[in-house]
Amino acid sequence: YETFWREFRRRYPVLDVYYHKSHEPGLRTEIDYKGDSHGLGYVDLATGEFINCRLFGAVLCNSRLFFPLATLNEKQPSWFAGIGEGFKYFGGATQLLVVDNTRCAVNAADWFDPDMNQEFYNFCSHHNTAVVAARPRRPKDKNLIEVHLGVFWRWVGRRLRSHQFFSLGELNRFLRESADEFNNRYQRKYGSSRRERFESQEKQTLRSLPTTQYEAGEWKKAKLHEDCHIQHKYNYYS
Repeated sequence: YETFWREFRRRYPVLDVYYHKSHEPGLRTEIDYKGDSHGLGYVDLATGEFINCRLFGAVLCNSRLFFPLATLNEKQPSWFAGIGEGFKYFGGATQLLVVDNTRCAVNAADWFDPDMNQEFYNFCSHHNTAVVAARPRRPKDKNLIEVHLGVFWRWVGRRLRSHQFFSLGELNRFLRESADEFNNRYQRKYGSSRRERFESQEKQTLRSLPTTQYEAGEWKKAKLHEDCHIQHKYNYYS
């Protein structure tokens, strides 16, 4: 074994080696936001202003079933909305949820023991899934969502130029219909579509969704004043 790698590195000193990842059905969901999504948005009827939106994506690692959602920003409520709607689209939750080291999910990034955001952890526990933070500066830890966001955006971007939307809901309905068509497309590499692989392999392995909707909260450290009160916005509490 050592001789093989020594000879390999002698012949190919700069060639990187990547191992093929095999994902079990119902095991992992990768989520992320598209870094560059110019042209995604809608026109505000009251002001006539074009409202730019961000593209959220979630993908099941086994079947590659993809779900997109347009949000106004990348704050924690938008992440919760994207994950929740994605699980509804899939019809269940996976065992693991792989997320980037965003501030709304990870307080302090670390290769081995990241400090997770308490509210994000509670949200994942409510949906009976465990959150896993990718290693810092290692995009290959969540390569599937990175690839699918790029492929879907290149595919749907030219369609957006011929449509005009006047609300966020109208835009998301268009993305939902486009996602259905995208998932039903035949892939020659696999000999089937994403939807066919999902129906035959992964659908029955997903965990059931909670019957109640998660009520998000805001966590903040407050400093105790000299009069034994703490301040939240413009209110004081003893």
